[in-house]
Amino acid sequence: TPAQYVRTDHAKYLITQPPLQVTMLPPYKYQKVKKLLDCIYGNVTMYVRVYLQPDGVTFAARHPPDYFAVKKIVKQRMNFYNSLVPPLSEDALMELSIQQFLAGAIEGGHPFVCKLEECCEDEGNIYAIMEALQGGDAFEFCTTSRCPTSTGALAAAIPEEKARVLYTQIVLGLKHMFDCKVSHCDLTLENVMLSGDQNR
Repeated sequence: TPAQYVRTDHAKYLITQPPLQVTMLPPYKYQKVKKLLDCIYGNVTMYVRVYLQPDGVTFAARHPPDYFAVKKIVKQRMNFYNSLVPPLSEDALMELSIQQFLAGAIEGGHPFVCKLEECCEDEGNIYAIMEALQGGDAFEFCTTSRCPTSTGALAAAIPEEKARVLYTQIVLGLKHMFDCKVSHCDLTLENVMLSGDQNR
């Protein structure tokens, strides 16, 4: 269902889940695991997807569980919904529409660009549901990595073979974005997420 706006000069985003009928249970829903961090427009929380069981009443997670990072965007913190709030340099709605565009540019998404799974909203918030990568961010990885030197001592450094793989994947992810005419304007180590095995 397309989101409806009074203003037409702003990029629109799509709500991927249609409204459910009151008598109908959804095939899955999300259960909160833990809050990860606060951001300008809300917060990011880890959720697990739980699926409707054959009994038609209970929900349970799969094994292994499907984890997602849910960015909650509070509408009243955005100038678009609340004219009393001054416009900020970060445009959450534009970011959301770009994530949707990148997710649909290649069937199944790009392996080195965090995938937006779906987007939902209620009266007060917008929820961007993205794949959760369990390996932390590149900043944490860089500051905790150790590598042996030529003398055999351990130094605070990333092993060359690991750095080569991560650098290549970052460049390939950026190339995909550039090919789609999108520039990443906030590329920091904290915005580079790693998979649980830290190979992606």
